[in-house]
Amino acid sequence: MKNKMNNKSPIKLNIKDNRGKNIITRLVIDPDFIEYFNSLHTVDEDNTAGLTAHFIEKYGKCIIPKKISNYTLYQRVNIPVRFIRKHNLYRKYLSSHRLAYKIKYPSRNLYNIDIDHKCHNPHCCNPDHLRALTRSENSIEKGERAFLEMKNTLKIIEEKDEFTKWLKIIKKAAVNFDYSGEYKTRIDDDHLEGLY
Repeated sequence: MKNKMNNKSPIKLNIKDNRGKNIITRLVIDPDFIEYFNSLHTVDEDNTAGLTAHFIEKYGKCIIPKKISNYTLYQRVNIPVRFIRKHNLYRKYLSSHRLAYKIKYPSRNLYNIDIDHKCHNPHCCNPDHLRALTRSENSIEKGERAFLEMKNTLKIIEEKDEFTKWLKIIKKAAVNFDYSGEYKTRIDDDHLEGLY
């Protein structure tokens, strides 16, 4: 009985664990995959994200996919079968912005790390527009961004509101009003005095 137990290895290796680790690292050092990845993306010459001239001068324009599947979500890169077989992968797609960041910084470990867009364009794959943040830092950043967007929206609504315009005119008139001279206060009569 002891011989049978000693022959079995006590630790079983999970094949998925062996294949799953460093998928991105294997791909980003493959020149064929980098060429394939670059063929899927192009520079955003039209500036659809509305970046400021200062931001573009400092970091460059966005690099976006040639075909955008969904305008609200982060884009994915479908990994062709030749790369899946070559690197013994089990994933068929990966986030394009994570791949772009890993291509520029292959030695950085992205485990439990979020890749944040400085340009706030979820389609952008320009590594100069990306930064690595922890999950908590990214959550704080998203909250601050949402607060600023809400503040800007309220400002736009206030500017468009007619009541706000009239209120500003009235306040301006009150400030410029001439208070010198005698003024009598008006006493309103009670019109309901004999009715109740």
